[in-house]
Amino acid sequence: MAEKDVTAVEEKDYEHHLTWRGWLSFIVIALSFSGILKDMGPLSAFDFTVLTGKFGKIEGLSFIGKGGVGAAEGFMFALTLFPTVILALGFVRAVESQGGLLAAERIIRPFLKPLMGLPGYVGLALISSFTTTDVGAVLTRDLVEEGKITDDERSIFVAYQYAASGTLANTINCGAPLIPISLLSFGVIFMVEIFVKIVGANIVRFYLLFKRKKAGGCCIMAEAAAKKKTLLEEFMSGCKKGFYIGAENIMPVMVLAYSLILFLNITGLMDIIANAVAPVMALFGLPGGAIVALISAFFAKAAGAATAASLYAEGVINAAQATILFPATITMGTLVGHFARCVLTSGANPKHHALLLAIPVIDALLSMIIVRIILNFMGISC
Repeated sequence: MAEKDVTAVEEKDYEHHLTWRGWLSFIVIALSFSGILKDMGPLSAFDFTVLTGKFGKIEGLSFIGKGGVGAAEGFMFALTLFPTVILALGFVRAVESQGGLLAAERIIRPFLKPLMGLPGYVGLALISSFTTTDVGAVLTRDLVEEGKITDDERSIFVAYQYAASGTLANTINCGAPLIPISLLSFGVIFMVEIFVKIVGANIVRFYLLFKRKKAGGCCIMAEAAAKKKTLLEEFMSGCKKGFYIGAENIMPVMVLAYSLILFLNITGLMDIIANAVAPVMALFGLPGGAIVALISAFFAKAAGAATAASLYAEGVINAAQATILFPATITMGTLVGHFARCVLTSGANPKHHALLLAIPVIDALLSMIIVRIILNFMGISC
């Protein structure tokens, strides 16, 4: 029996048991992604942006050159995003394996009830929703079936998950084209997204509170067992996932985005759209042409971010305006696709579907207002 206990300790699963490793890994990645270490001498070695590095120049130009257009330009630009995505997912997976997400859960759980009216049971699903759309939705459905949360609480939680779904991973992956352009650090952009997600959840919360409808169910939520990997294997696994995301998701949408921009420019539709929405976009400090990024985001988060980066490269928008668009493209991005993966997978009440569909758009508009206020406070004009 003693020998069995020793073995159990030696093979402890840090990913599902919070220890000092989890706290340390969480603190390190939080500081790394926050951007506060970037200009702090030797400590900048821990900054994510610093570690991502940059490509060398060929006769003053990057390896993609200049003058490219359409799908070819989108393909080449997508290649520049691979290092960011691969390194980021490697870090996230390594931290997750050490229990870093459990540490984050311990911090967040006490705030759930006052912030969104949700019980602590949703803590793990909340943390899971940072890195994936599907896992959080599945766990949410199980919580309802197990009787841990009510049907209305599910709708509130789904509203939170749906806007900027997979917030951490998608802001890194899909927002990669805007990370080097943004005048605000990744940490600030991330916090703006979290804030508007909470606002969106509370819109649903108070709507349902007004309607006074409650429900529940039963089932058991189980964790899938997996073969324990070393820290290096976890990091490599995350990097591999990052590479495939780049090849299978980012590159295709980049090609789509750049082709769309070229099509709109050639046909003159860009000018027509820009002039039509210019008065509305001006409210957010944006030119009319910026609407193309939001239209692209409707189909895919990465396409919206890529389009915004393309508009910046073409001089249609400046860095401050690209920063305003950054959280909006992630928050309302992939609206239809993630409706199926998040809202439908979670089993949210069909009566709430229309409201849930509108929440990401409302959150996106709010995020643009918030970022513009932050930039104005910093003395940066749009």
